[in-house]
Amino acid sequence: MKKKLILSLFIVISFVGYAIAQSVNKLGRLFREDDEPRINQQPTADRSVALATPTPAAPTNNNPASASQPAAPTPPANQPSQAPTAPTARSGYRDGSYVGDAIDVYYGYVQVKAVISAGKIIDVQFLDYPQDRDTSRQIAAMSLPVLRSEAISVQSAQVDMVSGATETSTGFIKSLQSALAKAQG
Repeated sequence: MKKKLILSLFIVISFVGYAIAQSVNKLGRLFREDDEPRINQQPTADRSVALATPTPAAPTNNNPASASQPAAPTPPANQPSQAPTAPTARSGYRDGSYVGDAIDVYYGYVQVKAVISAGKIIDVQFLDYPQDRDTSRQIAAMSLPVLRSEAISVQSAQVDMVSGATETSTGFIKSLQSALAKAQG
């Protein structure tokens, strides 16, 4: 009888210890410090994705903003068109395609390629992003087009975080910053 009781207590204590260890490990990952960049880690081959997967189709109105936004009205022919009022944070990038570093964002990596033409960012393509879980795919579908559109709009990596996609937004910003650093003229 005593052996059964001791064995039962050992099993219960082991289970409780395991559950506590798993909870602490999960909390540690949720509240980890993001101050230390992890930019030199490369994604494994099974994490790579086709370039066009999350990138929305090019708008037909030649507006680099998201295709879901209405087009700006065209000024009448007798009035000169006005330049955009939003200031560009940086210009003068060298033309070409520049691949940013792969950034570890807990559930995968975020890696982007910046396409520069005439010294301006004309496209940001996603080479990798977290996608092996349903939640990751939903977050990517919601956040990646917004991040891409905003980066093209402000012509830099200084974009606002997307609510509900903090890790993905952080990875996007860091990867785009590294790509744009390579494109500096």
